Amino acid sequence: MKNRRRKFLVNKSIQLKLLAFAGLLIILCPAVLYYIVYYNVLNEMLVPEAIIQILFPALRKVNAVLLVLTPVALFMILRPFLVYTNKIAGPLYNVEKTLDEIAKGNLDQRVKLRSGDELKSFADKMNLALDTIQGQRKMY
Repeated sequence: MKNRRRKFLVNKSIQLKLLAFAGLLIILCPAVLYYIVYYNVLNEMLVPEAIIQILFPALRKVNAVLLVLTPVALFMILRPFLVYTNKIAGPLYNVEKTLDEIAKGNLDQRVKLRSGDELKSFADKMNLALDTIQGQRKMY
């Protein structure tokens, strides 16, 4: 596919903020639930000593599994999220560069986006507006 982007981080500041926000949510939500379930509930329950001796080794195994699976899950969730942010940040970058050229007076510039990119309809309307402006300029 010749239309693929080579870089995933096109607009680093936007994409990294979105990834950090998503990653924070992905880590904080389960961490809060984990704390509520394992520590608050177990501390509030009157659990006999015999059950505690059986329960805590099982909880240690759960902790070990969570320590291994959390980074894997984080990667599996954030990777597609990075690809999706690229479909937003890439077009924004492209629109910004095109607007820079238009601001220099080059009204022949058009925003070119791939068919799967977000903001495609925005770019099409921007191009239509530029066509209209250019057509009006030619009349004068």
